[in-house]
Amino acid sequence: MKKMICLIVMVSMLFSQFALAEEFSLRNGIVFGDTLDEVKQKETLPIESSSEDKTVKVWFEGTIAGMEGSVRFDFDEETGKLTDMLYSFDSKSDRDFIDSDY
Repeated sequence: MKKMICLIVMVSMLFSQFALAEEFSLRNGIVFGDTLDEVKQKETLPIESSSEDKTVKVWFEGTIAGMEGSVRFDFDEETGKLTDMLYSFDSKSDRDFIDSDY
């Protein structure tokens, strides 16, 4: 009986951790679960011309944290909700420039 009570308490504590997890902002107030329209409203970078009519993998490009690059937002095809995000920065061959960014 004690093992069963202990198991129930542990499971309820585990589930309470997930329920209390705070939502965090990826960039400009964008959070996982946002729709494409919400991301377009919040994102300050211009959308890449090749992404203007896309709904699943959408790229925005410009200056991010002082470096030229792009950010891709991936949306679930069925729900239309944001599921993934990828930063891509233009490569530099100058080691000093790269070291100063990090």
